[in-house]
Amino acid sequence: MSYANTEIGGVKELSGTAFAKLPSEDKRQLSVGDNIYESDLITTEAKSSIDLQLKDDTVFKLGPEARLLAIKFKYQEDIENDSVTVKILQGTFRFVTGIIAKKRPEAMNVDTAVATIGIRG
Repeated sequence: MSYANTEIGGVKELSGTAFAKLPSEDKRQLSVGDNIYESDLITTEAKSSIDLQLKDDTVFKLGPEARLLAIKFKYQEDIENDSVTVKILQGTFRFVTGIIAKKRPEAMNVDTAVATIGIRG
């Protein structure tokens, strides 16, 4: 299966079952080492968790029954244009910022159903 979307990172750790789905593609089950792509919808099942590491070393840790949409990821080590935008649709999560947010905090956006979190240093 080939994916037209840009690879943005991969699965670092996985406990239980998680899936990724691109628009107009079938859902695929994830394993450690699998790639994730811009526009992927990542979901975890009950009693499952996943750690995703983006190419700029940002790490997202999703808990059980979580859903994350990887809306936008641009990383070319070009401070002016690099950016990360994800939307947490459901569940618990933690994240540690990577190079993009360290160089330009306003370029990292994490939207949630309740609020928008912007990194400010």
